[in-house]
Amino acid sequence: MNERETLYLALAACSSRLRLNAMLRELAWMACALAVAFALYQILDAAIDVVAVKRALSILLVILLAGCVSIFALRALRPLALEQVAALIDRHC
Repeated sequence: MNERETLYLALAACSSRLRLNAMLRELAWMACALAVAFALYQILDAAIDVVAVKRALSILLVILLAGCVSIFALRALRPLALEQVAALIDRHC
């Protein structure tokens, strides 16, 4: 195994760790956004007495949840190029 193959293996290992970190970071942001949306829904639900408005808010919350999950899933599944991994490793050394 030459130096180039060793470097590629090391970069691939770092890339998988960085991808896991990015996925966990996006999952945390998604959980925070969903918690805020649910809290806002609870506040509006307690403040509004009209049934039709509550029904519309619940539909809006479901649409917001689907959009939030899809946006954060797309952001989390973005691939990392080996150049980006190498640049991040160089910055931390």
